[in-house]
Amino acid sequence: MSYALRRIDNISRHLGASFINEQVSTSELEANPVVGKVDMVDQLKPSIKPIRYREFKDDFPVALKTCLSKTFEQSFDQPSNQMNLLKPLAKTIMFDLYSKKLAGHFSQKQSFARAYCIGTKALYSKHAVNTMMQCNNMVGGNHFDLIYSDTTAEMIQFYTLAMQQPNNRQTPTMVNNNQNPRELFFNLKQLANLFNVRDIEKTNELRTRTKYGPMAAAIAHLESKMLNDVIQDDMVNYHPLRSLIILDSLVKIQDDIAWIVSKGIISPEFAAAVPFLVNEVCSSLVPHAAKIFKSLDC
Repeated sequence: MSYALRRIDNISRHLGASFINEQVSTSELEANPVVGKVDMVDQLKPSIKPIRYREFKDDFPVALKTCLSKTFEQSFDQPSNQMNLLKPLAKTIMFDLYSKKLAGHFSQKQSFARAYCIGTKALYSKHAVNTMMQCNNMVGGNHFDLIYSDTTAEMIQFYTLAMQQPNNRQTPTMVNNNQNPRELFFNLKQLANLFNVRDIEKTNELRTRTKYGPMAAAIAHLESKMLNDVIQDDMVNYHPLRSLIILDSLVKIQDDIAWIVSKGIISPEFAAAVPFLVNEVCSSLVPHAAKIFKSLDC
């Protein structure tokens, strides 16, 4: 057996039988840990409606959500566009969930709230610009006003302020690479632990190898904080919020997979499973996509 075939066979055994067949039955999806407790699509809108506060302009992020909704109406029936729309949708909803958390921190006069607001606004703005350009491309648009979206200064400011706060990060445990990839990537607490490990490793790397700059460490820290805060709400254990959070987390892991594997945080076999799991989560969301996009407050 060739190396490529042996690797595919090894990945298949890690992932289980559901990836051998192209079609996944409804009953299998319902039993899948990615779905969570019950279907709460109809109650999604009040959960993701963002809290507006003075750090964000009144029209933010309405333009992004309007663009996502219009692109969904025009192109979601094309299978090639479904994943390309669900990924930024999940990221947008994740930002909204965390912005509600930030609003709560502000109301409680938490000292760290200002720093995380700066970082969230910077990353959310960059995500909005990138997503609107991507949506414009999907519908065949040939014009887009160029928006300056360099967030380096804001992220450095955020990270400097965040590191001045008391260290309230949970001590992570090493990722168990002997379990099934599903047990890691479909478990919100284990995902949060993985993001904590990544956050600490990026910070340590910054301290010892400053030539890499603070951007990667700042993004890893904010993404870890977002995930850890958001999963504290019981609502995220229900479909589709659970699936959207898992999808956003998997995409972030996939985008940084080379560094994560190089640090030994997860094994190459686990890394190879990530694209398959992204596809599976997207498949579980497609039947509910119309309701999810309709829930966007735009």
